[in-house]
Amino acid sequence: MVDGVRPDRSLGVDDATLAVYDGLVRLQPTGAAALAEHVGIDEQAATDALARLVAAGLARVHDDGSGRFRAEVPDGVLDDLVSSRLDALDASATALREARDLAARVRTLYHAVTQSRNALEFERLVGADEISTRIAELSARTTTSLEGVMTAVPKARMIEQARESEERLVRRGVVLRSLYRAPARRSDALANHGTWLAEHGGQIRTTARPLPTQYVLFDRTVGLVAFHDRELAGPAAVVLSTREVIACLGMLFDTLWEAALPLPAPVVVAPDDGPTPHEREILTLMHAGLKDEAIARELGVSTKTVRRIVSSLTERLGLKDRFSLGVLAGARGWLDDATADVR
Repeated sequence: MVDGVRPDRSLGVDDATLAVYDGLVRLQPTGAAALAEHVGIDEQAATDALARLVAAGLARVHDDGSGRFRAEVPDGVLDDLVSSRLDALDASATALREARDLAARVRTLYHAVTQSRNALEFERLVGADEISTRIAELSARTTTSLEGVMTAVPKARMIEQARESEERLVRRGVVLRSLYRAPARRSDALANHGTWLAEHGGQIRTTARPLPTQYVLFDRTVGLVAFHDRELAGPAAVVLSTREVIACLGMLFDTLWEAALPLPAPVVVAPDDGPTPHEREILTLMHAGLKDEAIARELGVSTKTVRRIVSSLTERLGLKDRFSLGVLAGARGWLDDATADVR
């Protein structure tokens, strides 16, 4: 063994290879057979050691073509080997740090998911007091939007009581949108409230479509779904925050909203021979393909009233049929832009 040199496997030099290098330094130029005898190993082991020394830059084939080997001066070679190993170690250290960080993220993700699965994903409310209190709490934290699907028409007293909290919301820039069934169009108090909401960036709309249940969305992140508890024979609700459920409720609201009519109907300045706002609503729904019965449900009037108005318009304009009335209404711009293409 070369004096003062310790084998270092990290440089690709083990005990046997270092012994062969020691023999090569002493016997050079020489071959595998002589080195094997000198070191006391078999010729194949000496040949393999020589290959490792050549790969490490510590040996080379002699120039005389005899197949013998000579030892290379180790100074620069070892420096290069050490530098190469240091680079590899740095890369390994970086990879280990990245692996450690990844492991930490995976652990965090795993525990977050499992805790979410194990956590209570909804809150159950029983009774009108609990529901109204929770709505007030959620409304106080709402910052962008509050959207409600309402299955019942509120009384004038209830609308007035809700005005104060709604004023606070609109002052904070919260957009209020409420959706009701078509019979709500008969409520003057709700129509007046719709006018006030429209002045503050919100709106009320009505739809002839069935409303599955009553619910409120707060900032599209939390939902409160109301229902009738049969066991308790009273009102109940659940507060939901699961992202996928809120997304579904939001999509349902958007679908119903796009097909609904504003309340009150928008005031449109019509030409002298144009329709009244009420007639304009009927023409818009006719153009959308609704039958008389559906139009009546949408507007909260009788089918007889719808047919009477359609007949009056047809006669007043000197037309022969309903189809001509729809074509003329579209050509003269008598259709409500907000609702003409909702279906």
